[in-house]
Amino acid sequence: MPNIFNANIAQLMNKHMGPMVFPLILKKMTSQKDPANITRTIQVLVEHGGKGFVDDDSLKYRSGTASQYSARVIGILGASLPAGIIPEPGDLIFIEGEDHTIAEKGVVRDPAGAMYECVTE
Repeated sequence: MPNIFNANIAQLMNKHMGPMVFPLILKKMTSQKDPANITRTIQVLVEHGGKGFVDDDSLKYRSGTASQYSARVIGILGASLPAGIIPEPGDLIFIEGEDHTIAEKGVVRDPAGAMYECVTE
């Protein structure tokens, strides 16, 4: 996580906002060796806990394009995720009793890594 101005912005946001937002699970597909056959690789869904909120029908610009969209956006507190875990297109987010898939080019992060905005399909 970046530490702009040595201010620990991501950790401060997580400390103060974390108790006020919803728990979520970021689900990522990873490749692992098959324990039954070490010559094979299998896909495994790995779950990571975090905190965030749902923002419905936000009109925004999609990262890397000039097009606008109106979609469900899930905000994830960056420091609420385990170290080294970042949301990526195709990942699933389970929040408020529903699974959401992150859209292609659907992740935007602020410079301090305090918040990820994830546009869902």
